[in-house]
Amino acid sequence: MKNILTTFFFSSAFTFSFFSQFSVSAGPSLLKPFGIPAAYPGFHISGEFNDDDANTLYARFSFTPYKKGDQDSAVILAYDMNTSPFVAQVGSREKYNYTVLEFGKRYYFGDGYESGFGFYGGSNLNIVFNKVRYELDDYNKSLYYTENDVEQTGSIVGFALGLNGGIKNSFYFGTIYLDAGINYSLLAIKSQNLQTVPTNYSNLFFALNIGIRKDFY
Repeated sequence: MKNILTTFFFSSAFTFSFFSQFSVSAGPSLLKPFGIPAAYPGFHISGEFNDDDANTLYARFSFTPYKKGDQDSAVILAYDMNTSPFVAQVGSREKYNYTVLEFGKRYYFGDGYESGFGFYGGSNLNIVFNKVRYELDDYNKSLYYTENDVEQTGSIVGFALGLNGGIKNSFYFGTIYLDAGINYSLLAIKSQNLQTVPTNYSNLFFALNIGIRKDFY
């Protein structure tokens, strides 16, 4: 995650340095997969520059820490046929997170991008990194083992398109904003060691962001 964040920060700063006005923003985020009970709180940072007072381009990095799924169970088997019980069950949990790189274009209504009160909307392209871990409760690993590598760690890389809209108001200390979007993964690539699709995975997810924006000239 640190490598992704560092690359995002320096590439955004390098790109924005060619433009006369740009902004940096940050705040909390919430990602909600469609059809999945879990919601994923996290944070975001973004950079934005304007073509004029109505049109802007932006890049945003969003991250949610691992969140545990519902309690489940997994089968363990004894190495020795004389071990009793030979077959047993232990508790298991799925841990899942989101890392999203978002690139898009916005159009501002009302007072525009630079100052005042306004609305905005636009479209975006997302590169979505989902990481999953399957963890079991403690058991005697000298006596038992799991079939099919139950305690696996894997990832899914998706490419999603989305639409978003928001509201903002500028103050002397910066611009406060709230925006929301819907995104759909057109393509998702699962790592080879991930044998099953996580129960918390969905092609469609919603995003909610709130934060403060600082403009630089």
